[in-house]
Amino acid sequence: MLGRNSVLSFRDFRNLWLGQTISQFGDAVYALVLLFMAGHVSGDPLMVGLVGVLQAIPFVVLGPVAGILADRIDRRTQLIVADMCSVTFTLALSIYAFFHPNPEVWVLCLAAFLLATAHTFFLPARSAAIPRLVPKDQVYAANGLAMATQQVVAMAGIGLSAGALGLVYKLAPNYFFFIAATVNCLTFAFSVIFLLRLPSIKADREMIEKMSNQSFGKTISNALDQMKTEVKEGLRVMRGDALVRVALPLNVIGTIFISGFMVVYIAVNKAWYGGEFGTLAWIEFSFAATMMVFSIVVSKLKVSRPGLSFAIAQTAIGVLVVAMAWSKPYWVFIVVNALCGIVLPFIILPLSTYMQTAIHDSVRGRVNSSWAMVTQGMVPVGMALTGPMLKFFGAENSFIIMGAGLAASGVGGFFFPRFIAARIPDTTPESGDLEPALVTNLIEDEGEILEPLT
Repeated sequence: MLGRNSVLSFRDFRNLWLGQTISQFGDAVYALVLLFMAGHVSGDPLMVGLVGVLQAIPFVVLGPVAGILADRIDRRTQLIVADMCSVTFTLALSIYAFFHPNPEVWVLCLAAFLLATAHTFFLPARSAAIPRLVPKDQVYAANGLAMATQQVVAMAGIGLSAGALGLVYKLAPNYFFFIAATVNCLTFAFSVIFLLRLPSIKADREMIEKMSNQSFGKTISNALDQMKTEVKEGLRVMRGDALVRVALPLNVIGTIFISGFMVVYIAVNKAWYGGEFGTLAWIEFSFAATMMVFSIVVSKLKVSRPGLSFAIAQTAIGVLVVAMAWSKPYWVFIVVNALCGIVLPFIILPLSTYMQTAIHDSVRGRVNSSWAMVTQGMVPVGMALTGPMLKFFGAENSFIIMGAGLAASGVGGFFFPRFIAARIPDTTPESGDLEPALVTNLIEDEGEILEPLT
């Protein structure tokens, strides 16, 4: 029975949470399956990289448009339409897979792009809806539950892929893709059932009336111009912070080298472990499981020097990735992969906490949006470069190149003393409401809600 103080005791939020959870479960399954099938039917890492690029592009290109739409129409409608589109896409894919167990690569590319596009429009509507479905004092708890659920569901989706779908691939390979697509379709359909129970979740009435006086095309144009301005302002503010101005370029370098990891995993799975889907899924599961557990551990350790933690952890991950080149025994590879999952939270959590506490609230949204635009924009670049790298250098040398790049970005942090010395502000009640030093030339508008850095 739900406690009176639980955010799940609020019916409307509970329905959104259930819809989100089921939808994210489908996302976790299809993303891995599409990449695996691209490698299976083409045998070409370039094609795997292409599918990965098409999964990433909608988040970078269409993300601003999706956010604009979430502030213009009923967010309930946007959520339902996004998941209904996912139902339609996966149903069509399921029918196609029944007759074509080994689909053409162009079909996988189209499916990857369309499903990622639907997810791109789902996310901002969900984030904007949460504060309208719980009391103000429960928003933090609701966001925390949504974030924690996303990690758990992603791990569960990968676990299902490793177990059930891995077994299907062994016993009935001609029905593997059909069953995977059908499972995805069902998850999105069940999500829609819960989303239909939501009330209308419209943006502020004054904002809607103001926006309704403009054409949607003009609204998008104005919003994109505003986005450019905010990115510039965010970058300006980041240049004034001793930690962030170093962390951003180092993180960009790391993103380029790490974003194509799944492409390499698929090539290694085929070359070293026989190419079965179950072996690939367990590799990814080992990483996701340890990362989830150690995210909790690191949060309790309360690391105070994020720059030092970043430099050490990024260097350590680089060394572990290099070690993968000589980790051909399957269980050795699993252990090294799990160690990467242990180390990564030492990069993400301290840096994310610093961004939430050291950057002034009035510019925090701009800093975060600028960070996301710059770093996420590197994901398609990294994915596109990984295929040719695998083709020309092979898996072992690719691990060495990727690991060396990650380690170099970590070691680079040690050359900036202020970056290494930077500390997370003390936000305990005894310390008072500390204002960060960086408050010069502040923007007048209110900052947006900070999204977690990834």
